[in-house]
Amino acid sequence: IHSILAWWWSGSLHEIAHVLTAHFWGLGEDAWTPRNMIGLLIKRSCVIAGGNQRQRQWIQHMGWVSSLIVASFATIHLVWQSLPPPALQGVVVGTWLTALDAMCSDMLGISPGAVNTFYCGNFGLLLLTAENRDHVLGILQRMAEVTMMRG
Repeated sequence: IHSILAWWWSGSLHEIAHVLTAHFWGLGEDAWTPRNMIGLLIKRSCVIAGGNQRQRQWIQHMGWVSSLIVASFATIHLVWQSLPPPALQGVVVGTWLTALDAMCSDMLGISPGAVNTFYCGNFGLLLLTAENRDHVLGILQRMAEVTMMRG
């Protein structure tokens, strides 16, 4: 459960980094939308239209940079063991899965969808978690349905 909570928490921080960077570049109206607020908490994506190429690059790259920072801090805390080791190990795994996905989507540009949409999906963690073993097919089917609706 610690991995899943850390995955969700670090993913939300990742998306917040995109929105805050857009706000910094003067794109606050495009960033602080109800759609993005839902995306921060649930969808692990945000849409920030507008801005020039340089601004979009900053917005894009701050996502993976912030995810690496969060994962690094979690790892440092594991070394110092400020939480019980099993719980903290789960936190470290969750944050590094987010960082890995962030590097794929934001740094390498491997993501579905529009140019101005920033994704951090990390569905792999949900599929690999032992508690979800019986639900993997249903999760994949629902993901396919959502993907088909989006186009």
